[in-house]
Amino acid sequence: MKKYDRFIVCSSGRTGSTLLCSLLESTGAVTLFQTDLGHYEPLQNNRSPAPLLAALQSPREKPLGFKVHYGHLKELVQSKRADSRLTSVQEAFRFFSENAGIILVLRRDKVRQAVSFARAKETTEWLNTSGRAPKKKASSIKKEDIFRDITMLRREEANWKKILKADGRNYLEVYFEDLVSDREREVGRVLDFLSVPRDGLVRMTTALQKQSDEQKEALVREYIRLERNRVAYWLFCLYCSRHENPCYQIWQRARHCFKSLPGINFFFSPRMKKGGNAEGERPSATVDFDWEFYVREYPDLIKAGINTREKAWKHYLTHGKKEGRRINY
Repeated sequence: MKKYDRFIVCSSGRTGSTLLCSLLESTGAVTLFQTDLGHYEPLQNNRSPAPLLAALQSPREKPLGFKVHYGHLKELVQSKRADSRLTSVQEAFRFFSENAGIILVLRRDKVRQAVSFARAKETTEWLNTSGRAPKKKASSIKKEDIFRDITMLRREEANWKKILKADGRNYLEVYFEDLVSDREREVGRVLDFLSVPRDGLVRMTTALQKQSDEQKEALVREYIRLERNRVAYWLFCLYCSRHENPCYQIWQRARHCFKSLPGINFFFSPRMKKGGNAEGERPSATVDFDWEFYVREYPDLIKAGINTREKAWKHYLTHGKKEGRRINY
C-alpha cells in the first residue's frame, strides 16, 4: 500500500469531517493544517494560494492533513482570487491534491445532514467545543430550505465522486454514521490507508460536542412525515391515472383530503389526466362518461330536460360536482 506524506479530507457541510480531523490529530500519528481552505487567511485577503501549497508540500515527519469543503473550493474558483491555473473546481483540486491521499467523508442520512446544515447557517454555530448544551433558539427553517439543502448536498457529493473518478484517484470513503458508532475502527481504517503505523498511538479524544437537539429532531420528523405523504400522494395519482374505472372516482373524492395535508402544496400538484385542466377534470364530455348512469341515478335531471351526454356532463361540471353527485366512467 502506498505511503502518503500528506492527505486531503474532502467533504461537504455537516458530514463530520471536523470530527474526523480532530480524532486523527489526537492520535499523534498525523498533523493537521491549522485551518481549512475556506478560512485560510491568505486566500481571504485575495492573495495567491501558492504559500498554502508550499506549506502542504514541505517535508514533515508525520503525514500532513488538510480539509477541503467542496463549497470552499468552488468559492475560491468563482471569486478569481487564485492564479490562472485554477480555472475550474477540478483544476483547483488537482492543484492542492497532487500526490496526496484522498479521504472522502460522506453522510448517509441526507435529511439530518440538511437539517443540521440549515440550523448551523441560521444560528452561525458550526462547532460546539464549550461542553454546554446548544442554545435553544426559535427556528424559522422551512421545508423548502431543507429540500433545497438536500439537493445541494447530494450534488456536491456527486461532484466529489465525479472529480475523483475523472482523475482516476484512489480514495477512501468514511461515513459519518460509521465514525460515530465506532471511532477506533474508522480512524484505524484511515491510518491504514495512509500507511501510518498504529504503534504508540495516543488514545483518541476530541473537544467537539454533539450539536443535535430536540428542535433539529422535530424538523427531521416533520420533513420525513411530509415526504412520506408526498410519495403516497404521487403513487395514488399514478395508480388512478392508469386505472380509470373505478379509481378515478376515488381520486376525485380523495383529492381534497390530500390537499388538506400540511405542507403538501409545497410539492407540486400533479395533473390527474393528460389534457385535463388544473383541477384534474376532463375538458369535455368523453365517450367513456356514463351519462345514462348519471341521469338514472338522479331523476330530477330528466325532469330538468337533461337527456344528452353533453348536457349531463355540463351539469356535472357546473352543479353536480359541488353537490357531491356520483358519476361513472
